[in-house]
Amino acid sequence: MSKLFTYLITGLAFSILGQANQSDFQARLARLEALVQQQQQTIKQQQQEISALRDHQEESVTLAADFEVSQDNLEGEMMAALKESELLTFGKNVDGLALKNDARFRYEVRDRDNEAANRERLRLRLRLGGTYTNKTENWKFGLGLEVGSYDHDSANQTLNNSGTFSSLDIFLDYAYATHSWDQLSLTVGQMKNPFKTTNLVWDGDIRPVGAAVGYDNDGMFATLAWFDAHRGDSTGSGQDYNDDALIVAGQVGFEAESEDASWGAALGYMAGNEAVDTHLSVAASDEYDAQVGDLYAWLNTDLGDVDLKVFGHAALNFGADGASLVAGEQADDNDLAWTIGAQAGIAKFKLKYAYRHIEADSVIGSLTDSDFGSGVGASGNTNVEGHTVYIGYKLLNSVELGLNSMFYDRIEGPSRDAKYYQLDLKYKF
Repeated sequence: MSKLFTYLITGLAFSILGQANQSDFQARLARLEALVQQQQQTIKQQQQEISALRDHQEESVTLAADFEVSQDNLEGEMMAALKESELLTFGKNVDGLALKNDARFRYEVRDRDNEAANRERLRLRLRLGGTYTNKTENWKFGLGLEVGSYDHDSANQTLNNSGTFSSLDIFLDYAYATHSWDQLSLTVGQMKNPFKTTNLVWDGDIRPVGAAVGYDNDGMFATLAWFDAHRGDSTGSGQDYNDDALIVAGQVGFEAESEDASWGAALGYMAGNEAVDTHLSVAASDEYDAQVGDLYAWLNTDLGDVDLKVFGHAALNFGADGASLVAGEQADDNDLAWTIGAQAGIAKFKLKYAYRHIEADSVIGSLTDSDFGSGVGASGNTNVEGHTVYIGYKLLNSVELGLNSMFYDRIEGPSRDAKYYQLDLKYKF
C-alpha cells in the first residue's frame, strides 16, 4: 500500500512539474515572438529609410542651396526662441543679429634717427559692434562702438595718456543702413569701407561718411560712393576752408575661384574738390588736385599645408601738379605709390611681408596708413618707402600674439629713417 502511495505522489509531482515547465516555456515563446516582431518592424523602418535615401540621391546637387536655406531657417528659429524666452528683446522689425567684437592690447616702440622723436607707449583698441537684419524687407543696420580716439584713422587709445590710471573714452565707430535689391545695394551713414583695397590708399580704421551704391553679380562687382570727408570751417580764411571736403569714388572688378584657389582684381578712382586739398593736407599749389586712380590684384591658394595670399596694389595721382609739399620738387614727379606683399598661414603661425613705396603726392595723405611712415613722412605719411614684417601665433582659436615690424625711410628731402615695432595680443569674440 505504501509503495502504491509513493508511486501516486511521485506521478503527481512529475505532472505538476511538467505543467510548470510548459507554462514557463509558453512565456518564453511569447517573449521571443514579441522580440521577432520588434526586429521585423525595425528592419521594415530601415528599408523605408534606405528607399528614401535612394529616392533623394538624384537631388544631391541641390544640397548646398538647401543647406543655406536650412541655416537661414535655423537662425530664424533661434531668434524666435530668444524672443519667446525674453532673454533678448528685439524690435518687431528685427529678425537677426550678428555680433562681431575684438580687443587688442599693444606695446609699441618707435625708434627714429632723431632720438627726440623716439617713443614707447601702451595702447588699447576695443571694438564692440553688431548688424541687425530684416531678411523679409532686405535691409540691415550696422552699429559699432570703440574705445579709441577722435582720430579718423586710428581706433587706438594710449593708456594713462591723460593721468594716473586714467579712464578711457568710448566713441561711435560706425552707424549705417544697407538696403538690398537682388544684385544692387545702397548703404548710407558712417560705414565700413565699401571698397576692396589695402592700406596703401585707405587706412583700415577709417569709416567713411556718405552713401555708396554696390553691384555684385556672378563674380563681377562695382561700387560708386560719395563721401563728406571734412566739415567746412567758417573761421578759416578762403572759400576752400568754408566748404566741406567732398570725395567721389568708384571701383569695378571681378572675383573668380577654382577648387584650390581664388583670385581677383579691382580698378578704382577717386577725386576730391578743392576743399579736400586744403583740409586733407594734399595741396601744394593752386594747380594741385586729388585725382587718384588705383589697381589692386590678389591671389589666394593652398600649397599643401600652407594657406598663401599674394597681392599687388598701385596708385597714381593724375591731378598732381605744381610744386610739391616736400623740398620744392615737382608734384608730377612724385605721383606714384605701390606695394607688393604675401601672407602665409602655417598651422598656428601667420607670416606677412610687404614692401611699400609712397611718393609725396601719390595718394591722399590723411587717408593712407597712419602707422607706416610715422615720424618720417610728410603730408600724412607719404614720401616714404620700406618694409613691413609680421609674425603671429595663435595661442587659442580666438587669441593671437603677434609682432609687427616696420622699417622705412624718407624718399625725398633730408635723410630720415625709423623703425616701428608693435607687439599685439588680440582677441576676437
